[in-house]
Amino acid sequence: MKLFLSLLPAILGWSLCASAPAAVVLNQIYDPAIYGGGLSSDGHTSQRFTDAAYSVDDEAVVDDFTVTAATRDLTSISAAVITFGGGAHSFANVTGWEVAIYSTIQRAAANVTGDVFDVFIPNSAASYTGEFSNNGDENSVVTLPVNLLLPAPGKYYLGVMGVNSILTNGEIAVYAQGFPGNADSYQLAPGMAGVFGGVPVRELGRDAAYEILAVPEPSVWALLAVGGTGTVLLARRRAMG
Repeated sequence: MKLFLSLLPAILGWSLCASAPAAVVLNQIYDPAIYGGGLSSDGHTSQRFTDAAYSVDDEAVVDDFTVTAATRDLTSISAAVITFGGGAHSFANVTGWEVAIYSTIQRAAANVTGDVFDVFIPNSAASYTGEFSNNGDENSVVTLPVNLLLPAPGKYYLGVMGVNSILTNGEIAVYAQGFPGNADSYQLAPGMAGVFGGVPVRELGRDAAYEILAVPEPSVWALLAVGGTGTVLLARRRAMG
């Protein structure tokens, strides 16, 4: 019995860590059930082109987010996206998705490859949920599993790009919305100097349709478990006394 009681804090700590609920770091994907109808939105190209002739044309839609010490372990990233243009433009033909995390918007404007993290997720690992808009083109919310532990609390920038051939599958865009956020997302095109009037970045004046989930740091849940165990043991002692 003594051995079991001595192990109980560790057992409860492990159990709570394993079942810790996801923390919402950012949620800017419009849900009509929450926000009602009438939200304006438009798509902006966010794509890593696999065609050699278009390799300098890579673009990214980027928005800022902030993490605390307890929410810097990112586990899931979602984006409301649309395919359009030439070819079949179907999500089934997408090669994969690139998730880029940047330290500053200036760094992102210089290179769409993330300087904090840059990961490729094959399309087979992505999940698509419903239709985001009824505008006639294929569109959905894509959810990407990640395992990214950010180096420190603070502000970062997120970009999600479809890795895709424009020649055979058209373009991929991320929605920007008149969302109740800070309306400071950007579209970046470092390789196309003149595309935005001679600069590689433009402000969209809306919020990028991104969602970020994290798992709370294990130490937080372990402390709660130890505290709960202490309460149980104290109650037992009082009952026996």
